[in-house]
Amino acid sequence: MLHPILNDFETKIIEIFSFNKGKYDYSVMNKFDLPEIKDYSLTDFKGNIDWKLIEPAYTFDYSALGNQNLIDVLSSSKLKNTKSLVLELGYTGPVIEVKTNDFINFWEEILHASVEGFPVISKDGTRILEFIRNPELIYSNFPLV
Repeated sequence: MLHPILNDFETKIIEIFSFNKGKYDYSVMNKFDLPEIKDYSLTDFKGNIDWKLIEPAYTFDYSALGNQNLIDVLSSSKLKNTKSLVLELGYTGPVIEVKTNDFINFWEEILHASVEGFPVISKDGTRILEFIRNPELIYSNFPLV
């Protein structure tokens, strides 16, 4: 079991790449060679990905949106053309692959299970997102409108 809140979501997982919490040879950051923030005093970003080194980079504040509104935003974004996504529950949790539509519908539960935030990326590396809980932000390399 990944997390009690993810019981319904677990049946939708395509593959689990890594499940040894805290002992990964396989993390989203490493596998996709995402730049990591080295000194938080030099950046305003709140996650682990160094978005100054990714172009283009966008910030989306979802604090005023409800769950369904963010589902609508994600469903109408460039993610809609992506078959599946790889995500890490938190920054040291299991790395899993899921269908994009399942990710979109369960984003809130995934964030809750991830505690502070999580990276998510398309298998081909063209779509990158980082969900942050506090403040309620999504960083991405494509616009969310």
